[in-house]
Amino acid sequence: MITFTLFLACGGMGDPIGFSTTTQTETGSTTGTTETTGTTGTTGTTGTTQTGPLLTSDATLYTANAADLLGFSLASSGSTVIAGAPGGYEIGDANGAVWLLSSEESVELVGGSSDSVGFAVAASGGLVGVGAPGFGQGALTQTGRVYLFSADDVPGDLDDVQDTVTGDLSYQVIGNDLVMGHDYDGDGQGELVVASKWYNGPGAMTAGGAFVYRDMQTGAVTLNDADVSFVGETTEDIVGFSLAGVDDMSGDGLADLAIGAVWLTPDAGRSHAGGVYLVSAADDVGAQPDLANALGKLVGAAADDLSGYDVASVGDVNDDGFGDLVVSAPDHDPTKSLEGSGATYLVLGPVEGTVELTDAAAVITGDE
Repeated sequence: MITFTLFLACGGMGDPIGFSTTTQTETGSTTGTTETTGTTGTTGTTGTTQTGPLLTSDATLYTANAADLLGFSLASSGSTVIAGAPGGYEIGDANGAVWLLSSEESVELVGGSSDSVGFAVAASGGLVGVGAPGFGQGALTQTGRVYLFSADDVPGDLDDVQDTVTGDLSYQVIGNDLVMGHDYDGDGQGELVVASKWYNGPGAMTAGGAFVYRDMQTGAVTLNDADVSFVGETTEDIVGFSLAGVDDMSGDGLADLAIGAVWLTPDAGRSHAGGVYLVSAADDVGAQPDLANALGKLVGAAADDLSGYDVASVGDVNDDGFGDLVVSAPDHDPTKSLEGSGATYLVLGPVEGTVELTDAAAVITGDE
């Protein structure tokens, strides 16, 4: 049997539980049954279900300030839990911080003024990645930066980190999301993917992009050094608002990359419906594949849905040998009386070509 452990984040005052989620797949004995009702029927998943207030959790971590946003991002590396706090940490100027917590010790790394350190975190193979989309240097503002270091050799200060990816121009805000460790090209090594949601493509302001590095220990590099670059098709697509590495959804035997584009406009009647591109990074070094030729394109149901606000892999839910994906659309209106109650879609592989999210295997909608 397959069970899923769900890690929930509560990013401080005014932020809903579940703003950030991480799933962990495990195998073993299970009890109980949970069901999800979708627009196309009801699907059941056998597993252990526990409900209750967060006060019943085994441990709770607080910071001293209401605006720290601890738990905005979450990851784990072995027995170490990584939690981002990108708010007004200590200095009160959105410098942000990241916590690394284990049974032996807790370490905090604090960013510089307005860096928003901890906006995104990821981990793979003992390596930790920390996004700081507000980072800037010299005359450049909000270029963004991603820091990479070992969970077993945490630096005393982020300025001591040797492996970094930094934006080339102001307002690229790279590091708003990142994923690590998925092998997209079949070479047996995991890749690093860094998002730049405000990246300006050729003639396209804030088209956004996702940038793939085949060596996760990069040295000090920029977006121009990426091995593969996926850039938005048109102005204001905001490609790279979210990222997820997913199990093979296309049948080519390789992991795939899901890239959220929250302002994607599928047609004239669905402005900013949003969507998700499903791509493979198995391209020649230096390539910039055209997202118009993506393996799959999942498009939102209605205008201003913001589909692709978050994406996550859920393994192979229906055991058919293809990976599956969940996509959030937090501003979706299921009915006129439920404005902005939101929706989450379960999309089953294989996926090819343009797919309407309304055709998803299951849809979970808000009720208020």
